[in-house]
Formats: sequence, structure tokens, C-alpha cells
Amino acid sequence: MLLTTSQMKRNSRPFSTIEREWLTSILRKYASSEQGGWLTTVPFDTECKYNWCDAMDLDNGVLGARPLYGSDIYLAPPPNGRDKETVVRDWIVSLASIAIHELRHMWQQNQFGLVAWSILRLPEVFPLLYGKVVVERDAFAIENEAEKFIASLSASGSL
Repeated sequence: MLLTTSQMKRNSRPFSTIEREWLTSILRKYASSEQGGWLTTVPFDTECKYNWCDAMDLDNGVLGARPLYGSDIYLAPPPNGRDKETVVRDWIVSLASIAIHELRHMWQQNQFGLVAWSILRLPEVFPLLYGKVVVERDAFAIENEAEKFIASLSASGSL
């Protein structure tokens, strides 16, 4: 499913203060790890805005996205029990690696520059080009690595 920035903005609401703190506390732990050191160069806890986007869900397979420009991160809201704090917190833990994937794209954009990074994203429109392999392969590798890190934090009771 392809979501436009306007669809994401139109179908979203910002994280509450406590939801944001839950997510950024996980992100800070990841950023302080050896593998997550790159995240310290991204303003994930100062400039990024985190939003629940009702246009995303498990059924359409889109759980996270960010627009080409800006520092907004959109994540799929909990599928049920939005009013239950423990359900929302567990959902945030499960989506933290997806937020890290999106933050990796922000990091890539800073590393390559907006123009070069945008060109590398063209394969989404023109699949014959190879750039998507570069940026997505990297972001998925980081997401998988982060998922294991977060699982180990969860298993040790550190979340």
C-alpha cells in the first residue's frame, strides 16, 4: 500500500506525552548501545514527532512510514485496546524497531544529502533502478538488529 503524506497527516493523531516517553526511552537505550550509536546523530528525542496513523494496520501491512521531508514518524495504532495502558505500551515495544527503521531513513538522508537520498528512493517509482536495494536493505538490517536488541531488553526486564 502506498500512503501519501497528506493521507498520513489526515489520518493521524500525535502520541500522548506518556506514549512518546515510552518510545523514546527505548530509542535512548538502543542509541546508547554499540550497534545503535548511529541514532545519536538523529534528533529522535528532540525534533521528531511521533503519530498514530489510522491508515496503517496489520491488514494492509504498513506499520510505519515517514514523509520524504521533515521529522514526522507515523506508526500503526494498536489494533485493539487503545484505552488500555498496558496494551498500548506493549504495542509501542513491538513497533520500536519499525520506528528505528524510519529513523534510519532520516539518518541516511543526512548522510547522503536530500537530493542523492531522494534519487536512491526512485526505485519505488521505477523498480528497474537498484537504489531501493541500498536504502531499504540497510534500513531492514537495522530494524532486524534493533528488534533483537529490544527483545533482549524485554527478556531481561529492562523495559
